[in-house]
Amino acid sequence: MQFTILIIDDEKNIREGLGAALELDGYTVKLAENGRAGLALIEKGDVDLVITDLRMPEASGEEVLAKVSAESPGIPVIVLTGHGSIDSAVDAMRNGAYDFLTKPLSLERLALIVKRALQGRELVLQHRQLQEELRERKSFESIVGRNAEMQKIFQIVRRAADSKASLLITGESGVGKELVADALHNLSPRRDKPLIKVHCAALSESLLESELFGHEKGAFTGAAARKRGRFELANGGTPCSDESGETNQDGT
Repeated sequence: MQFTILIIDDEKNIREGLGAALELDGYTVKLAENGRAGLALIEKGDVDLVITDLRMPEASGEEVLAKVSAESPGIPVIVLTGHGSIDSAVDAMRNGAYDFLTKPLSLERLALIVKRALQGRELVLQHRQLQEELRERKSFESIVGRNAEMQKIFQIVRRAADSKASLLITGESGVGKELVADALHNLSPRRDKPLIKVHCAALSESLLESELFGHEKGAFTGAAARKRGRFELANGGTPCSDESGETNQDGT
């Protein structure tokens, strides 16, 4: 696996010297001259490890560490500090830094720390990939068929799962539209939130409105308590209306 290391240091000699040394070890290296530039590169992605100085203009190493810890906790951060800032380095370790080194640096020690940190990073990435593969397998295991046409459908489901757009699933009764809806939810970023289904054809127009949007106590005869609608229950997750075209519009 090819890893990418980001070096953030306002001292050009240190920044470029570390970059050259790590490139000789086979890593891809990105350089940033201050914390703000480093954070911009992190936000673009494709960074596996961060080496940052503590004292820098624009944004400090503490700010870089806090941002990575909050938004990209799987990326290890190694902190560089001068001899007079050991206490700050210890604080950084308490706040989530993987390790710290004092200047002047020992390249041999740095190489060992980087290797160990990236071994842990590789395990995290492998575990994440395995979880995705298991989730995908589970999402499709209820759908019968593994021929070429079904594989095309699976590919469409995978692509559509990341979309925030409303999706229409069509097909004859019994072909597995609900199973496709389940797979879409399980593969989507909303998978940890609820999938809320409503069978529209079984409800009259008035009941459907109450079912979808809820009602307040006393809103109509028999409304003895406030009821949360399916859309509210599905907040952050996936609402799914089944047989939407068969809704009974005459209230009978």
